[in-house]
Amino acid sequence: MRILVGFKTKVEEDFSGLEFSLINENKGDFTGVANAVGVNNVNGNANGVYNAVVGNGVGGNANGVYSAGGVNGIRVNANGVYSAGGVNLIFEKLRGLSIATINYTKKLRGVQIGVLNICGEDSKGVQIGVINYRTDGRWYSRVSPVIAIRTGKKEERQKESELVERLNVKMKEEPEKVNVSIT
Repeated sequence: MRILVGFKTKVEEDFSGLEFSLINENKGDFTGVANAVGVNNVNGNANGVYNAVVGNGVGGNANGVYSAGGVNGIRVNANGVYSAGGVNLIFEKLRGLSIATINYTKKLRGVQIGVLNICGEDSKGVQIGVINYRTDGRWYSRVSPVIAIRTGKKEERQKESELVERLNVKMKEEPEKVNVSIT
């Protein structure tokens, strides 16, 4: 385990340990605790506890607890707890809790709490806020005030459609081999 303390810490390879500075910059994967008055930035995957006054940025997957006065930005998947005074941006899947003024995730598997919560297709979880928005579904079900429960039924409907399509193809190809009984 290594400990880095300074005005700006910069690590070119994977790192495990503690970082304390104005700006923490890691080119590889990071595992440990990072505290910055300014920004924590990891180009690879990040695992651990991250605190920053301005923001935390992760170029890969993020696992752990992240808190920022401004922004948490996770390029791939996020597992854990994310809190920000401004915005939580999770560009792929969130598994966990996201608390901020504005929360965005492409695929929700957990809870978003904020003023504006946005999730994408096939999300499963709960949104609690003034405005809760999802990008798929019928127009009248996309926006919900106060609380929204997302069930992710699109995936189930897609599987049902694929099964029916395969059955239809099989019936056309070999009708004598298809035995359908309804009970």
